Amino acid sequence: MSIVKIKNKKGLEQLQAKLTLRLGRKSTQQETLDYCLILANQKFEVII
Repeated sequence: MSIVKIKNKKGLEQLQAKLTLRLGRKSTQQETLDYCLILANQKFEVII
């Protein structure tokens, strides 16, 4: 596992809180970032 420095820690925490409400369980930072990467790859053309 690698260490990633995040500038917007509060944004990550807010996203984790939303995922917790939606999933009904607390997600780890790793899971949250994994979801973000999956979505970014799927929607790459729209994002860019």
